[in-house]
Amino acid sequence: MEIEFNTYTFQASHGKAPRGRGSWAFSLDRAGRDHLIFSPSMTYGEAKRWAREEYKRLAAGAELDFIQVYVQP
Repeated sequence: MEIEFNTYTFQASHGKAPRGRGSWAFSLDRAGRDHLIFSPSMTYGEAKRWAREEYKRLAAGAELDFIQVYVQP
């Protein structure tokens, strides 16, 4: 299963790409309504790895080839 991270909403809100340490929010839709999850405090790279595993776990059993995850502002 391929998981792609879309940063458009984050960049539109903050004017820059996501980076640094914090509690990161991810969702399966741009508005943040579908399967919204918050990471523990960690770097953005660590949070992406964490979110990838969380969404793989949530999608277990579903026959999905691709998931787009939106980084929330």
